[in-house]
Amino acid sequence: MLRQALGQTASSGTASEPAGTTEDAARLLDRLGHRFKNTLVLIQATAWQTALGAVDVQDFLKLFDGRLRAIAAASDVLARNGWGSFPLGELVRAVLEEHEETTRSRIRIEIGDLPPLLPEAAQNLALALHELTTNALEHGALSVPGGSVRLESRIEGEELVVVWREADGPRVVPPTRQGFGLVLLDRVVARRYAGRAIMDWERSGLICTLRIPGSRILDRPAGRPATS
Repeated sequence: MLRQALGQTASSGTASEPAGTTEDAARLLDRLGHRFKNTLVLIQATAWQTALGAVDVQDFLKLFDGRLRAIAAASDVLARNGWGSFPLGELVRAVLEEHEETTRSRIRIEIGDLPPLLPEAAQNLALALHELTTNALEHGALSVPGGSVRLESRIEGEELVVVWREADGPRVVPPTRQGFGLVLLDRVVARRYAGRAIMDWERSGLICTLRIPGSRILDRPAGRPATS
């Protein structure tokens, strides 16, 4: 049904349109169809993982709603960028906008001069950022007055480095079991992108460092300038 509807949209142009326009539309439709299927798979997996960690139906609905909003924010970013590569800063701000009333100016964002990221990374990164923010609001630095977070990103060698650094929060206690957020970071960063997710449970706040090979997540290799 989706494929048929998309096909009708692509064929609605006039016969006088250049051939390149039709070919570009076909490629876009293929990309959208692939993205739609991947999103459904991600939503299904998120629902299962959420159900495993929820204590009751109300808890499930609350957790799942927040995660769906993160996925939707990532989809909005991709749509604004033609379903292609996207700036990390735009994704970060879109996800944090969902928490604006409670975070306000307590999260400082320092995004370096980065190449755009591959579209496949958007939704998983959005979920990871949502989990870090939610955890900080419930248990970490953002759960107390005066607590803050600094989110940094940069290129080091051939790696993309993203650091979530909490400060002035309650004393941090390492979790006794892996929740959704830690499972997500492990599976996505370590397994899918062949990177590392380093969790430092400092007394003053959690420091989460993601190190991902640029070749797996950037639209061009780290350190290589964009071509005109």
